[in-house]
Amino acid sequence: MLDILKIILPILTMLLIGRMCGHFGFISPEGIKNVKWLITSIFLPVALFHGIGTGSYSFYTALVFVMMFVVEGILLLGGFGLKRFFDEKRKPYVPFMMTIFEGGMLAYPLYMNLCGSENLAKIAILDIANAVFCFVVLLPIIRVQEDGVQPTAGALIKDAFSSPTFVGTMLGVVVGATGLLNAFLQTPAGEVYQSIESMVAAPLSPLILIVLGYEMSFKADLTKVCAKAVVLRFAMNMVLMIPVYFLIGLMFPGDKLALTAVLIYFIATPSLSIPTFIKKEEGAEFLSNSNSLFIILTLAAYIVIATL
Repeated sequence: MLDILKIILPILTMLLIGRMCGHFGFISPEGIKNVKWLITSIFLPVALFHGIGTGSYSFYTALVFVMMFVVEGILLLGGFGLKRFFDEKRKPYVPFMMTIFEGGMLAYPLYMNLCGSENLAKIAILDIANAVFCFVVLLPIIRVQEDGVQPTAGALIKDAFSSPTFVGTMLGVVVGATGLLNAFLQTPAGEVYQSIESMVAAPLSPLILIVLGYEMSFKADLTKVCAKAVVLRFAMNMVLMIPVYFLIGLMFPGDKLALTAVLIYFIATPSLSIPTFIKKEEGAEFLSNSNSLFIILTLAAYIVIATL
């Protein structure tokens, strides 16, 4: 029991601090926006670059990418199929609730808290397809629905490479697959780099959790419809997690950290940033409130995983 408390209480404490900062106005909305900028523009890209860049790459890594891309597609198609269970106001936004995982702002800190930041590559590898799917498939669909315009290939590429987290991910893949970063780490300059990286990445998990706690919102009139969306998405996650867990076990036999990464990744919420792309307030509120409820479910599932 003590070991479980040592894992869970730090997370709950950071979330509570964030909630208190929002409730009592200790940090302004502008202030939390600046904190998010630091996370998404500096701390998280650095952690992704290092974590993915120091990972092990093989033919199986490419298979993981394909497998997770297919998972994202199944979730999106499932979301379109589940629209009929929601009222007209929520229907357009159901597919966006049913696909994409929140890796950087949720799955990563939970995984690092349990398995250590030095093993971040284990879960980051699962997230590469997520980043590509988001920019190549999901965002164009959102743009068509919200703006009525099909974005060009050039616009999609610009959007992707305007995201520091996407750039950090792709650069990590390049230096990881080529072995450049691991070779560099063996040099005296690599030791200096590691000291800097450790310092930059250290605040990542607590800051993310504070922001999550700050932004959690619950509206009583949305509880029922949001709870339905959360249960349906979580159920799809669990169904798809089973074959992924099995295949990861076959590809990386005996690697418990890789299997734990699958468990944590599949309990993560949908992307927390998608509501920012939604123009209608009712749609953004539906997605934001659903994510807030989902975080509670994620933490409950995380406690179960921590006991395994």
